[in-house]
Amino acid sequence: MRMRIKASTVTVVRTFALAVRNVIVYHRRLRFYVEHSVRFEFLKDLFEYYSQHPVRINNADIMLKRGVRLAKWEIQHKNVTIGRVLGQGAFGELKSDTELSKAKIKEMMKEARLMRDLKHPNVVCIYGVALLEHPLYIILEFVPGGALDAYLRKNKNTIDRDERLLMAMGAAWGMEYLHKSKVLHRDVAARNCLYDNDKIVKISDFGLSRRGTTYKMQTAKKMPIKWMAPESMSNFTFSQKTDVYSYGIIEGQLNQFPEGTPSKLVEFVKEKMWDKDPDNRLDMSHIVDWLEKYTGLALDMPDDSVAQDGDQTGPHKSQAVGRHSQPRTRKRPDKQDHSKKN
Repeated sequence: MRMRIKASTVTVVRTFALAVRNVIVYHRRLRFYVEHSVRFEFLKDLFEYYSQHPVRINNADIMLKRGVRLAKWEIQHKNVTIGRVLGQGAFGELKSDTELSKAKIKEMMKEARLMRDLKHPNVVCIYGVALLEHPLYIILEFVPGGALDAYLRKNKNTIDRDERLLMAMGAAWGMEYLHKSKVLHRDVAARNCLYDNDKIVKISDFGLSRRGTTYKMQTAKKMPIKWMAPESMSNFTFSQKTDVYSYGIIEGQLNQFPEGTPSKLVEFVKEKMWDKDPDNRLDMSHIVDWLEKYTGLALDMPDDSVAQDGDQTGPHKSQAVGRHSQPRTRKRPDKQDHSKKN
């Protein structure tokens, strides 16, 4: 059986975007605007207006037809509550009335994009970025213990040796993960490690970090010389081995090498992390393996600590991340604890 359908009775409607235009929305004197003659107190009013009235762009009348959905890591300012200042990073302390330069915003977004892909219990988690309004906010995991260097100064007489070794292991696990993820931190220091109430060290402050295994700084910039490897100071070269050198300084700061420190640990740090020749330094994976054997500790990774491809942790998951993504340390069953021996 055959049927004939007149072409006029079948209508197929398709919508094609012949062009996509970028329109800059300005914010001055508490008003949003595209055209100087039409200003709005709220962005939603601007969007509603231009969905009904065209705006003249390059001799063409453009109307807003469809909004672009926010990515999971893009957060609206109305969902952010500002608390007290907790600290400052490579870009300084940011207050609500701070005007950021375009270059600084670019650097902050570079840091946020790099952190988006990092999911490890010994690395501070980023929940997202609020960038639709001023000021720009980077929303990070809250680590209640604060900076590790401040904790060390405050509790230097009460921290026992086992806790110091656990701190060193946590920083090592975090750095090993970064290097496996092809990320150079470039500013490894106790001040850039956070310490939570569960005695877990988390690597933070990625303002100077770069993707890759090596990086050559083209022009001299302000850098933390105390923590830098010799080759970084002499020719501005950074690599995974310069991160190892800086991690060794954390190790020395944590354990302080006082009288009675096992000679095996002191020799390992000086020979395998602080050698002037970067080729003679171990990589972080070998350092972690040695330290795990030395301390008898191993890291049990929780199932949800590392996101699958394409999975971005949103702000609505922040409590879950804080509760479930804690690393669990255990004694390696095949190794003995040598930390209290030579």
